[in-house]
Amino acid sequence: MSDVIKFEDIKNKARDKDVNQFEDYIFKKYYEVAEGKMSMADLNRDIMQYMSEHDISQEKFSEIQIKLMERYGYDAEEFKKLIPEIKDSPLNVGMTLKAKYGNSLEIVSVLRKTIKNEKNDLILYCEGDDVTILSEKEVDLEDNELHDFLVSYRRQHGEEQLRIKMGDSLSEFIY
Repeated sequence: MSDVIKFEDIKNKARDKDVNQFEDYIFKKYYEVAEGKMSMADLNRDIMQYMSEHDISQEKFSEIQIKLMERYGYDAEEFKKLIPEIKDSPLNVGMTLKAKYGNSLEIVSVLRKTIKNEKNDLILYCEGDDVTILSEKEVDLEDNELHDFLVSYRRQHGEEQLRIKMGDSLSEFIY
């Protein structure tokens, strides 16, 4: 009696019906993206919602993707090798957390600039008009490299004023 049926294995198994339903769904969504009615961020949000509504786990979703790839002649084995990398990618981690925390979590894209010189050792995060400067030491605002970057970023951004938030003398700990 060593043959124990694991419910999770059955639940995570992608059936042809699941693949067909998702294929229909994703084609409709891609048309909306192509027509400009939906952004890629909206598409990702809708896919996460679809997974939630249809109780599709990450494992089952990966299996559905592999079966779709096989339908269209792609090498599923190459994709299987990439799955651990994809699963641990910041975007996938963000999407998984987004599914759990909803609108209280926002996935953003920022520019990151590191400045290490005789005056500063800091990191800048730039998103739109917002610039955040973080450093473990006190930030020297007389730094020419820092000034040059801020001027360049502002010009690139359209000469609008930047909102600069600064956190210096930061402490660090391992969690």
